[in-house]
Amino acid sequence: MLARWLTETHEPTDEMRFDGVPGWELVAAGLADLSAHRVTIEAELVRSASQRLESLGLSVRANEPASGLRLYELVVADVGPARAHGRFNALRRRLASFLRAADARSS
Repeated sequence: MLARWLTETHEPTDEMRFDGVPGWELVAAGLADLSAHRVTIEAELVRSASQRLESLGLSVRANEPASGLRLYELVVADVGPARAHGRFNALRRRLASFLRAADARSS
């Protein structure tokens, strides 16, 4: 069904292109949050990789540059200072995993 839809000159949506790629759930949530002007962990994570994401064809609506400090502060507010470092690093690894897998899928 998808193959037929694509052969009818329709472009695949981002959801179709990246469905199943590890970390897509974070990126999709961050893109939606940025579009809605919400300040969230996911939005800041996407903002931090906006150039790489745009090179994959994703439209990142970041009105201001990323701030690693802002991302870390949001993580601290979410999980507390004792768990923030581990959670911050886990988020960055998940984003890196998405970027690697998306690059491989795009080539």
